[in-house]
Amino acid sequence: MRQMALNAGISPDIVVSAVAQESFGYGWDFANNVLTDLVSDGIIDPTKVTR
Repeated sequence: MRQMALNAGISPDIVVSAVAQESFGYGWDFANNVLTDLVSDGIIDPTKVTR
């Protein structure tokens, strides 16, 4: 996550801190530069992973 933040031009400390304070399922959307619920926003789709 730190490297992705650096690649996106965002402070890794801010991203890691923000994600660590949230509940399970939240993460950083680097395309839109926001903290988000990854499942509800379609970034992680568990049905695509399950066979």
